[in-house]
Amino acid sequence: MGLDNGFICKNIKRDEIPSCVKLPWDLRDEDVEIAYFRKCWGIRGEILRLLHVKDDEYEISVEAEDIIPIVKILMKYLDREYYDENADSIWEYDEYKENIQYSIINLMWLRVYMEAHPDVTCYFYDSY
Repeated sequence: MGLDNGFICKNIKRDEIPSCVKLPWDLRDEDVEIAYFRKCWGIRGEILRLLHVKDDEYEISVEAEDIIPIVKILMKYLDREYYDENADSIWEYDEYKENIQYSIINLMWLRVYMEAHPDVTCYFYDSY
């Protein structure tokens, strides 16, 4: 299957998700996948370093205060040159830019939502 990772949240009310948030998948259960990355080793690596992940962790808790630093990582990948040098992906920049943009929007919304809804939990999953 390959490298998949992303952010999955619990306890988000679907009717409270605004139209500007474009979900990568509709899991059709109580979980909401807010961002998804496939075969982007560079993005994965930077997020794992930021979250101080050990080799054997596959679901890493993400707190609201972690989101801005993650967004800053993703924003670097909006620069074509940075992406080309660091993404280490099967995707070309033009194929993946929109996913990064939506991921940033979704994560920024999630941060605000988590602050207003303390029962929301989020984790970064790593299938590698």
